[in-house]
Amino acid sequence: MKQLATVLLVATTFGTQAQTITQSGFSFSPNLLTVTVGTTITFTIGSPHNATQVSEAVWNANGTTPLPGGFLFSAGTHQFTPTVPGTYYYLCTVHPSMMTGQIIVETNTGVGQNAVVAPFALFPNPAKDEVTVTAATGQGFLLSIVDVRGREVMRAALSGNDRLDVDKLPEGNYTALLLDAQGIIRERKQLAIVR
Repeated sequence: MKQLATVLLVATTFGTQAQTITQSGFSFSPNLLTVTVGTTITFTIGSPHNATQVSEAVWNANGTTPLPGGFLFSAGTHQFTPTVPGTYYYLCTVHPSMMTGQIIVETNTGVGQNAVVAPFALFPNPAKDEVTVTAATGQGFLLSIVDVRGREVMRAALSGNDRLDVDKLPEGNYTALLLDAQGIIRERKQLAIVR
């Protein structure tokens, strides 16, 4: 539960102040970071590790193929300032199944980033086999379910009143993210899966 609280605390960090990601043992800390466009992120990495940006498909497969034009940081201290909103996936190519991370970059609108732009409900919660999601329709909203390690374990397009099968997800705690058509997080809710 402490790890979940840490991930959720990190996931709700907003603003353009500098952020830091460090390599600690065989993990990145934090491994899920939410920032706005223009935020400078400092990576501090020890040898023999690295932080290599990869595509979502490579990240999900624990592959090691770098994203063309993406960052590739070796041991040392490096800075990265994202200028495009979206999710940036990275990993250590030496330990791709253990050392992974995501940076979620949102637009800096000058308005509170947690403002709700669409009604969003998720029930039952805790869920067993199925969860009902209600959200605004016709606006290209997606639901992303992220585990406590920051890995996206499910993504679904929403049509307004959706029933999603969650029976293949292991029992545990998750974060459900409501994404708009640009991939920007508009709201987040905790979700528990129990058997």
